[in-house]
Amino acid sequence: MADKGICKFYTCKIKMDKSWIKLNDFTSDEYVNGVRSFMRFSYKNMPHKDKWLCPCGRCLNQSLYPPNLVKLHLLTHGIDVTYSEWTHHGETSDIHAENHNSHGHMDETFEEEQLLEDLNLGRRNFDNYDPENTDVCYDDFNDTPDLIPDDEMDKFQKLLKDTQRKLYPGCSQSLLSFLVKLLNIKVLNRMTNKCYDMIISLFKEYLPDGDIIPPSFYEARKVLTGIGLGYELIHACKNDCILFWKEHKSLENCPVCKESRWKVNDAKRKKIPHKICR
Repeated sequence: MADKGICKFYTCKIKMDKSWIKLNDFTSDEYVNGVRSFMRFSYKNMPHKDKWLCPCGRCLNQSLYPPNLVKLHLLTHGIDVTYSEWTHHGETSDIHAENHNSHGHMDETFEEEQLLEDLNLGRRNFDNYDPENTDVCYDDFNDTPDLIPDDEMDKFQKLLKDTQRKLYPGCSQSLLSFLVKLLNIKVLNRMTNKCYDMIISLFKEYLPDGDIIPPSFYEARKVLTGIGLGYELIHACKNDCILFWKEHKSLENCPVCKESRWKVNDAKRKKIPHKICR
């Protein structure tokens, strides 16, 4: 299980030449050098290095990929010409700095980006779900089927069937599709849970009777984790002694090295773990 440290955005207000993003010749020296400058900027300022939103002309910051694949997309498809402020790649405007200066919100956003990655992967399987073909589960690394207990399979099938119901009578879109798309917007715009809940409340005032949209982000996440599209983040000791899990779940300090579990250990501020594993 790879550990993922919680990192912090650094405000970068250096004015960069971004005229290259409007070039049509993706093989020109000016464009290629522009991509290189974008990659260097992102590596320096991104809070986590393994997966980035891809700003190419096809992905439009809607998909997560490793940096090397992002670079390939930019050289192949060009960059989104409207993406002049690289807010998804470490550039912070005055407005973003004001809205995202709390530890708590950064922690929340990190977790949601991981959930979004799981959702994008999971939908590929569930969009073509066949309830008649779910007796076995195949391991990714071999062809040996693992039998799933009947009661667990029945529960899973019921939950998955519920997410494929239409949002309201007469609607053509499923609950699963709606939740994934809305979460995508939430993450890309760094929307707080409170803002999400307020938008859902407004939606419900105008939707026809009988809608099945969960009334809050908390309830929506419960629906998604119920069908295996969730995540569990486990805190780890800063020196990799233990995981704060099972019998260690409630500890405030590592029982081996005695180091605090938290970066911030002030009752007035939200505590941020030194490391988390997913």
